[in-house]
Amino acid sequence: MKTTPAAQQDSAEAIAILVHGTFAGAAADRGAKWWQAGSEEARALQQRLPANVRIASGKEVFHWSGDNGERARSKAAAQLLEHLRPLEKAGRSYHLVGHSHGGSVIWNALKLSLSRRWPPATVFS
Repeated sequence: MKTTPAAQQDSAEAIAILVHGTFAGAAADRGAKWWQAGSEEARALQQRLPANVRIASGKEVFHWSGDNGERARSKAAAQLLEHLRPLEKAGRSYHLVGHSHGGSVIWNALKLSLSRRWPPATVFS
């Protein structure tokens, strides 16, 4: 049986990128904060995800300042969009999970992608 690229994509591993809200930033990829790899919350979420979806780790973890201001969230949105580019180029599936202003960062990144005429295919398909 011959598989199509779409079928291969469906069975490929997807990444869940966790985007924290205001005042929750940290420099480390691993730690106790809910969005950091290895945290209690990330482990609990991993147990609930399908087998082909895993929580981001290492360089896949998204960081932003967590500063409380629209300028910080707008800057984070641009950073998130750049963070997603390699995944898009590689045709990797991903999921964005935001808490509080993390959701604002994700929303602003989606709006920014449209204004740049670069809508992430995996988000809009």
